[in-house]
Amino acid sequence: MLPGPDVAARQRIEAMFAQAGLPAPQVVVEVSNTTAPLADLLLHSDLVALQSESALQGLAGGSLSVLPIAQARLRRQIGVLTRQGATLPPLGQRFLDLLRDNLLPAG
Repeated sequence: MLPGPDVAARQRIEAMFAQAGLPAPQVVVEVSNTTAPLADLLLHSDLVALQSESALQGLAGGSLSVLPIAQARLRRQIGVLTRQGATLPPLGQRFLDLLRDNLLPAG
């Protein structure tokens, strides 16, 4: 079970397989979201899904687990977009301040 072919995570997985000289994984189910609604599908099939560890926590009562494959760890960058020249409301500005203070590397 993987996201569609235009999704960066799928492209990265397929590139990792290609680098290892392996054929691309056979995708039986293509999904746009692999969270809670699809946990039941995983529990009742022999499918493997691409999912973040944080999203797995609490799914299916802990009946799903992470496969310990170091090469399968994907890093991604997440950004924040705002309209150019726009003034954010106080709550939006506070959110950005918290992100900068807690998530961005120092420097």
